[in-house]
Amino acid sequence: MRSVQSAEAICDARQVRDVITGFIDETTRRGVPPEPLRAKLTGGGTARTDKKGWYISVDRSAAIGEDGNYYLLTVPGGLKERITGVRLAPSRPTPARVKQQAGQQNDDLDDYLTRALARRINEASRIADDG
Repeated sequence: MRSVQSAEAICDARQVRDVITGFIDETTRRGVPPEPLRAKLTGGGTARTDKKGWYISVDRSAAIGEDGNYYLLTVPGGLKERITGVRLAPSRPTPARVKQQAGQQNDDLDDYLTRALARRINEASRIADDG
């Protein structure tokens, strides 16, 4: 039973990795630059992080880093972390976890990231138009 679960986990990890790679390739092709990621602190407020990437959830609680990793952006911390910043550790990106974080249980992961990319492109063009 464990070997079947392990094989499924490996397939899921490969699927997610392929989708993330495609997302990064497409954002780069469309000229959407990564931005400094900010973490939401459990003690309130936000803090700068040591990573750049693209937010993929509307509430900015999850992101794809320019390094190809998946990051959950709600981290423990308070005033100290607001001042010093935080180091993010990658999270294991299973399709179910990414969709759960995004509140999109019934969507295909690739479709979800395609919509996230469309939001990022719209945000970037709106900023360019305002600037």
